[in-house]
Amino acid sequence: MPGGRFPTRGLGLLTAVLCVAALLSGCELESRNVVQPLPQDTSGPIQKAKPYTGMSPAQIYALLAETTQDALSVQVKATQVEDDIEVKINLQVSRAGRARGTITLPEGTMQVRFVGGEFYFLPDRQLLDDIAYGDRVWAERMTGLWIRIPESTDTRFFFDLTDMDILLDNLLDLERPQRGLKRVKGKEMGGRKTVGLRTARGTGTIYVDADGSGRLIGVRERGYHAVFTHWNKKVPVKAPTELMPEQEMDWGQPGPGIKA
Repeated sequence: MPGGRFPTRGLGLLTAVLCVAALLSGCELESRNVVQPLPQDTSGPIQKAKPYTGMSPAQIYALLAETTQDALSVQVKATQVEDDIEVKINLQVSRAGRARGTITLPEGTMQVRFVGGEFYFLPDRQLLDDIAYGDRVWAERMTGLWIRIPESTDTRFFFDLTDMDILLDNLLDLERPQRGLKRVKGKEMGGRKTVGLRTARGTGTIYVDADGSGRLIGVRERGYHAVFTHWNKKVPVKAPTELMPEQEMDWGQPGPGIKA
């Protein structure tokens, strides 16, 4: 399979978008000490402070960073369009080195599993026909078989997508101080109410859970959007046993990705 058959540039925009870090600007409450001549009636309901009240953007960002860095797993649903090429992912990833889900490319959709440092995918028939370069006999023979992808420069894109550290920690620049942040209107994403955060340049918006937890819920920018759910859930993954023979694939070579 030639490296150019898949959009290996995919993480370029993903990196640019996720590096947009924005934080909430909390509303400061004014406290006053007033001497009252008579005792006050305190029998009424106690008003709770709104989440993020009194927190500076730096403090909110620190909370976001801590929450994200401490997370053990997450499900990511994202769509990215670059140079008229659309890539969709729906993946559960964990820091324990396991991932599962689907990746949809212009050529078709693949089920993916990452476990034990190995990346496997099961192509649908459309994608398998594309891999076969029109060899329908070969495609029929290989239907239902998982393909193990060797790690290389040509296939790095797939490994990066299943790496939780890259998707969250590195791409969000969690350790770098952020400036010029402002709060914008949130929206409901992934069944959660959110608070919107945007940089001074307004290049993108990150949506944080409105409950005050600092949990990342979504990211939106031109050409890219993502929703993050199912934080800290188990990601059980088993390596597939029905594998395509290694000799059937010719990775990184020009021409058909099939060895005769």
